[in-house]
Amino acid sequence: PYSMRVSNLGAPTNLMISPPSGSCDQLMVNWTAPSNTGGLQVKYKVYRNSTLRHSKRATTTTTWSGLTANTQYTVRVVAFNDLGDGGEVTGTGRTRPQAPTVSDVTPTNSTQLSVTFSTSAVDLSLQFKCTARPELSGLTNRAGSTTGSRLILNDLSPYVNYTVGCTSISTGSGSGSVINSCSSTMNTIRMPESAPSGPPLNLDVIRTNTSVTLSWDPPEEKDRNGIITGYDVKYKPTDDSAEEI
Repeated sequence: PYSMRVSNLGAPTNLMISPPSGSCDQLMVNWTAPSNTGGLQVKYKVYRNSTLRHSKRATTTTTWSGLTANTQYTVRVVAFNDLGDGGEVTGTGRTRPQAPTVSDVTPTNSTQLSVTFSTSAVDLSLQFKCTARPELSGLTNRAGSTTGSRLILNDLSPYVNYTVGCTSISTGSGSGSVINSCSSTMNTIRMPESAPSGPPLNLDVIRTNTSVTLSWDPPEEKDRNGIITGYDVKYKPTDDSAEEI
């Protein structure tokens, strides 16, 4: 009599293929070991686009570098032990697209910004998003997106420094989800001045029989819209029309 052991090894599960943040040429691959190991040590064969990349992987994670940006890859993980191959799992993942190159950031008026950029990407599914982030607290980021090479950002605040960054967004077939580009080109620009949008603050009036002394504070910083160079002060006698000082 003789006995023969048969591999009863199951398949890996929960295969995850994702690009790490900030990288255009990498993919992280993770999976979960089979629930049924057959009582033996399990290793893995890992294939990328049908090419064997790891023949005796002992861990359930790997990271690949040197890949092509904005490209979909097919990954296959096969579990095996000393008795042979077990089950396998297959999935796809996409690397991040390159960020566009910003060639010009120009205010068209005190509240509007024109951003021009270029990209070498050939994937027609690419969309481009730019965000203007104010350096002054209390203001809101302004963002827009386009499939062209020029974008207008509106409703910015006059005479405020904005940091403008642009990214590419891939929604290519098989990517599984929207993927932002690996990096963002940053540009800092100050918007032009405009007339103040808020009044002076904390007006104080001291009266005597023959004079009136006034003092006040400038408008809130976000409402100054530039450098305050002077104030118009008007007074109106109770029995006459207004006069300007």
